[in-house]
Amino acid sequence: ILEGEQTFLAARCLLESQHAGQEDDLDLVGQVTDALIWRLNRENEPRITHRVRAARLLGQLIYPLACRTSDPDCEEPIQNKEQRDEICSAVVDNLTKVANQRARRDSSGNPDYYYSSLRLAAAMALQHLYPKLEREVEDIDPRLDEVLHLWQEKKVDELVEEVRSGNEETQAIAVLAVGDMYDQAVMGKDRKRRRLIIDCLVEVFLDPDTEQVVRWAVADALSIIDSEVVNRRVIRSILSEQAEAKFDPEQRIHLYKCLAYLIGRIRTQDGRAHRFLRETCLGEHADVRLWASAIRALGELSDPQHRPLLEQIALGEFQDVELSEACRVNLEDGLSHAYERTL
Repeated sequence: ILEGEQTFLAARCLLESQHAGQEDDLDLVGQVTDALIWRLNRENEPRITHRVRAARLLGQLIYPLACRTSDPDCEEPIQNKEQRDEICSAVVDNLTKVANQRARRDSSGNPDYYYSSLRLAAAMALQHLYPKLEREVEDIDPRLDEVLHLWQEKKVDELVEEVRSGNEETQAIAVLAVGDMYDQAVMGKDRKRRRLIIDCLVEVFLDPDTEQVVRWAVADALSIIDSEVVNRRVIRSILSEQAEAKFDPEQRIHLYKCLAYLIGRIRTQDGRAHRFLRETCLGEHADVRLWASAIRALGELSDPQHRPLLEQIALGEFQDVELSEACRVNLEDGLSHAYERTL
């Protein structure tokens, strides 16, 4: 059940069974949740999209169990209750670590947060389970519990204050919560609240002093709101050089990485954004991680005009690719080192 799509298929089948009102087979639920938890780890599942799917399914799968856990009138054998509580505790523990703790190792071996897209999925899964499993979250991470409470109560003003506070423990999760509430403001025709959310996210994204982990979270939050607003307030603002002038060279590289990622996520068809990826990210800069963000974004845009360039990069045929000298040297050195590691 750990292999390929079988884990996700099993989870979907269990969800359909729950929707049909059938009694949960706790042994099977435990086996599937264990498999999904296993796939949250990058060492077990290198594909970020699959890790995100696993986090989402965990929240959906144990929701009926969480409802019964929080129901004082629920009558069932004590063995079933203990088994159900054990499953819920394991899921909450792992989702909490993914959402808001330095539970992974970066390329240098230092503790770091998970990627913001996975943190968003884990945080939304916990929010879905909240307040059914509020006590379990509070025991593991009280600061996360406070943000989830504000999120559940739709306290936008308080969450915006949390974002602007710069508190490292909660800022990124508060950013994701604020972004998630944008659609509610739109549907409620609350222009004031919608403006507050946009202004807050744009302010943090364009602040040179914003920590990298927080700017990645802002990029993911911006990717789930009105793409035209994001294109106008963020992408065009940076490309017109009105915003980037206050960034030093190192800060600008990180800004560009997040911007390239955001362009790919919202799939903007603005020609200036496409030229930014090709000419600025790939043609002028030698940062390999910026290259990775730009190449991925070009792929997500699914624009046929970028296909020849992507094919040349994939085949290692760079003679016809317009690159700065620094970028070409850096790329050739990187390919040389990669080749040596295969010998």
